[in-house]
Amino acid sequence: MNFTDIRRKCRQSLVIAGFGAIALVAFAAGVRFLAGPVLQKTPVVTFYPAIAIATYMGGRRGGLVAAAGSVLAAWYLFVDPVFGFGIGDRQDLYSVIAFGFASLLTVEIIAWINRIQDRLEAAVEQNRVLFLELKHRIANNLQAVAALLSLHRAEVPDGPARRIMEDAIGRIRMIGDVHRNIYQPGGEAVDAREFLPRLCNDIAGTLATKAIECRIDAAARWEPETVVPIALMLQELLSNAVEHGISGRDDGRIVVSLEAGADGARLLGVEDNGAGMPEGFDPELSDRLGLKLVRLFAQQIGAEIAWSSHRGTGTRATLVIPAGRA
Repeated sequence: MNFTDIRRKCRQSLVIAGFGAIALVAFAAGVRFLAGPVLQKTPVVTFYPAIAIATYMGGRRGGLVAAAGSVLAAWYLFVDPVFGFGIGDRQDLYSVIAFGFASLLTVEIIAWINRIQDRLEAAVEQNRVLFLELKHRIANNLQAVAALLSLHRAEVPDGPARRIMEDAIGRIRMIGDVHRNIYQPGGEAVDAREFLPRLCNDIAGTLATKAIECRIDAAARWEPETVVPIALMLQELLSNAVEHGISGRDDGRIVVSLEAGADGARLLGVEDNGAGMPEGFDPELSDRLGLKLVRLFAQQIGAEIAWSSHRGTGTRATLVIPAGRA
């Protein structure tokens, strides 16, 4: 139970609010009594915090109980004749009346603040619900688009067109899943230590392989607008590694790693132990759609991608994400 829940429970229960107010007044009276001559010129100063806290926690009802208790306690304990409800002179009467009005004013001010805070909390909660509903609808719409494309895919004969549709369906589903999982009402950054392993598992399930291993050696927090391009690039690189790297190999492995680079950058690597790139193949100049998308998304987040490959020992793609995006 958090502080807001405790406060709400106190305000809903007259018994809790009343007993809490009385306890605060008793504490304030005890502090004032122990202070003695130190607070002789301000004999009721300790009661104002008690009234304010009782109103804030217990609502207007709790505040009125605290105000009444404070006036009676101050009158009984600190107005001559003490330990009684007599009035020594007219000045003491005016002081008691003034303290009563000041106590009521304190209650009304704190109650007004409570009403404003309640409206703000209600607006925040409403915005949170609307945001979650919007996120849910967007993700569902993307999945619906993917489902429609899947239905049309059945009408396309085997060949390049069908594979293009399958790739498009996979990308749309990936965007929907990422959108559903990363966007939060407060726009919080995404922790790579939690996000990357989950993403790798999801992609591995899509690619029907268990050969993907995720190693996180550096901390990183990415804004939501950065995560989507990174997720799509990772999907393309892993798909490429499965299809062209470890396909047909019983010992095929792909390692996704996140390491610290220079000047706060982060190095996101995808490395396989496959056959390596064909002779003369340059991924920077390739017209394959997947590699084009990788270059496009890297440019979108201001990242650079480097390739290294050796025949028979595998290929490594390293995405260098700058510090501003890492």
